[in-house]
Amino acid sequence: MKILYLSLLFIFLLITVSAQVPANTGGPVANMPPSFIEEKFKKEYPGITPTWHMDERLYIADFTDTMSFRGISIVYDRKGKIVRRESEMENSTYPQRINDYFVKNYPGEKFKTWKCLDDKGIHSYCIKRPAGPLWFDKEGNYIEPEKKRTTRGDRNK
Repeated sequence: MKILYLSLLFIFLLITVSAQVPANTGGPVANMPPSFIEEKFKKEYPGITPTWHMDERLYIADFTDTMSFRGISIVYDRKGKIVRRESEMENSTYPQRINDYFVKNYPGEKFKTWKCLDDKGIHSYCIKRPAGPLWFDKEGNYIEPEKKRTTRGDRNK
């Protein structure tokens, strides 16, 4: 009789513990794009395995260029259209205004500047920060977040 009670108790505990594990913990599967976007990426970048994540409703493939060892991000909308291509810049290759702005507003903080090319062929620059990206036009002038949202066009897709 003790064995029956212990067996039932064990089964009950096992069911209770397994019920506490969330079905989707937000891991890699949650950030994977639909297969047609993944296939589009593989066709353009054969042999590259990116790290996928989402930003609002956009799928982003991050990887490192094996020649330059610099970061690259390809940003897709939900339909698989490339919205933007981003590449990490060397310190001396972007407009000095970007450096001046960042040092003045975020003294002592390290940063990397990314060159961005959107689907309309417009170049801009971005500094990725935990609080959100800072955007600059091709001359290095800071773009207010509200203005950038309306000009990007990718927020409404």
